[in-house]
Amino acid sequence: MSAPLFVCPKPESAARRITVAVVSPLPVRAAGAGGAGRADVEPQNDVRTADVVLAAAPTVTSEFLAELARQWQVADNPEQAVVLATDTLREGQLPAVFAAGVVGVVHLRDLNRSTARSVVHAVASGRALLPHRVTRRLIEEQRILQRDMLAPDELQVSSSPCDPCGA
Repeated sequence: MSAPLFVCPKPESAARRITVAVVSPLPVRAAGAGGAGRADVEPQNDVRTADVVLAAAPTVTSEFLAELARQWQVADNPEQAVVLATDTLREGQLPAVFAAGVVGVVHLRDLNRSTARSVVHAVASGRALLPHRVTRRLIEEQRILQRDMLAPDELQVSSSPCDPCGA
């Protein structure tokens, strides 16, 4: 069976404009995120109000993550999603990456207009995009937490059914 585990119906609504800001030490243009002729994606310079922040860095440093986290924490848009485009991400950086508001990670070398547009649309609609290795690591960490820390005291992360739709 290939059906998703959770299906959250969303009411059909008119297409909304998605604003995108870029944070990068590289010469990355926000226009690349929208692509020519796409009226639903709009580049902007104001990181505080953007719907999506595209953070691009070939190597993720602790300084880059700290600045990204600071900007995300003071954002005026409470639903702001951050996408990290990089080719170097260490496993130990994952907590800081998620603390910086990152909900999507893509390879910088694969970032082009089409990929950026797809990623922007995905995270703006509430999806998370993580490489398979990151997802697998998070699952393993959850298992270790349950087995080594909670199970010995007969505890669980959640004792009630999860309602991912918020209904």
